[in-house]
This record gives sequence, C-alpha cells and structure tokens, in this order.
Amino acid sequence: KRKEKKRKEKKRKEKKRKEKKRKEKKRKEKKRKEKKRKEKKRKEKKRKEKKRKEKKRKEKKRKEKKRKEKKRKEKKRKEKKRKEKKRKEKKRKEKKRKEK
Repeated sequence: KRKEKKRKEKKRKEKKRKEKKRKEKKRKEKKRKEKKRKEKKRKEKKRKEKKRKEKKRKEKKRKEKKRKEKKRKEKKRKEKKRKEKKRKEKKRKEKKRKEK
C-alpha cells in the first residue's frame, strides 16, 4: 500500500512537472511570437516613414525646380521686353533725327 501511494505520488509529481514545462514552453512561444510581431510592425512603420519622407523630399525638390524655372522665364521675358523697348526708342530717335 505504501509503495502504491509512493508510486502514485511520483506519477502525480511527474504530471505536474510536465504540465509546468508545457505551459512554460507555450508562454515562451507566445512571447517570441509577440516579439516578432512587434518587430515586424516597427519595421513597417520605419519603412513607411522613410517612404513618406522621400516623397516629401521629392515634392520639395520638384516645387523648387518649378519655382526656379518660373523665375528664370520671368527674367527672360522682362529682358526681352526691355530690349524691345530700347530698340523702339532707338528707332524713334533715329526717325526724329532724320526728319530734322
């Protein structure tokens, strides 16, 4: 009887121990998956942030280019106008001089 009791006790302890081990394994697995998931999320966030910044940077560059182009054209246009005015003035003076 005593041996029986001892044997049952041993069995029970063994069961308990295995259960504990199993739970521990499960818990670690859960933790590991959670870590992986968070890491993935973090990387995704970083990637999106990078993309967003890149987009912003390109947009800025594009606008800058456009602005400079506009300025340049404006300058050219004004220059043309100014030369035209000068030319007309010269012509007018020439005409006046000839009429004299």
